[in-house]
Amino acid sequence: MNPSIPADFQRGLIHTVHPRILTPLVTGEDYRILVSTRIRILKHAQLPSFEPLYRRARLLARRRAAELTCQDGSTFPHTWIASHGWFRMDIADAALAGAVVVLGAACGATSPSGREEPAEAALCSPHTSEMAGLRDANWDEFYNDFDMRTSVDETSQLTVSYGEYVFAREGIDRDALMACGLRRARWYFGLTAPDIDMTLVRQEWACVDTGKSAKPFLAHVTMYFDERTLER
Repeated sequence: MNPSIPADFQRGLIHTVHPRILTPLVTGEDYRILVSTRIRILKHAQLPSFEPLYRRARLLARRRAAELTCQDGSTFPHTWIASHGWFRMDIADAALAGAVVVLGAACGATSPSGREEPAEAALCSPHTSEMAGLRDANWDEFYNDFDMRTSVDETSQLTVSYGEYVFAREGIDRDALMACGLRRARWYFGLTAPDIDMTLVRQEWACVDTGKSAKPFLAHVTMYFDERTLER
């Protein structure tokens, strides 16, 4: 088990969002959604292909894009792959493998065509040249889909953390925040685990100071779920 991650936070989703993308998009402004999916693998393991990781990240990005609307009444904004990458990196006692898709979205204005989806052969080796600077970039929405278990048989509740950036601690509607978090958790499960019934067993919330003037506070709820395979 990874000692830096709590035992009940080994797999799931971390999602943070800026309020400006929770409402219809403003014409002429660009928006960015970053989706990252990563798994833990053995120290010296090599993946035959990053395709499953990339397709999972692309699925989450595509389905999120389908929810966006435009303030000017347009049906949907234009979206494009602004950048993407797939990687393997060593950590202390194991390795991480993952994929990142950065989706651009805009209404009304002429927008770039974006990157082409990679061919199957391209996903057989890492592609990291477009990932420089991702940590410091300004995203409107971020999804970190992860599984840090040492094996699929390792016991771990599935965890979803949902956070919204706010400008003050006062006036936060905790019930509304938790309801939004639960809806996003159900959305995530519907895409990634449609044959699993998820039961919410615990939730907790907090508001933390980010130290960033543009996004001063993050109000977030963490939810823990037990799972049961649905009978067909």
